[in-house]
Amino acid sequence: MPKYRKKIRSGDVYEVEEFYSPRTIGKKYERGRSENLTSEEQARRNLQIARKKITRSINANFNGDDYFVLLTYAAEVTMEQAKKEFSNFRDRLNRYRNKNGFSKLKYIAVVETQGKKKSCASSCCDEWI
Repeated sequence: MPKYRKKIRSGDVYEVEEFYSPRTIGKKYERGRSENLTSEEQARRNLQIARKKITRSINANFNGDDYFVLLTYAAEVTMEQAKKEFSNFRDRLNRYRNKNGFSKLKYIAVVETQGKKKSCASSCCDEWI
């Protein structure tokens, strides 16, 4: 099995992922038999891939001078309410920045549930130029 290296640069971070593949470069192989993962394994793998992607996106677009904001709720709110309130917060912030001569807000936002109560929280990385 040949060993491959995947090199990824995102911002100041340089990652090297090493993996093995049963396929050799230049040779044609038939597609393997479908080996379905269980839904739990697939959900765990999807979460891991999503975390890698958001981490790389944050590393590529933000640095240590930027702000990280975590907005939580004291009472339980639904996901739709949390998204709507974050949207309103973002719009008000952009209006304030526009009114005071700043550029538009650059951000990455994640709205997620927390704990057993399923209350929502919004995380946001902001660049204040």
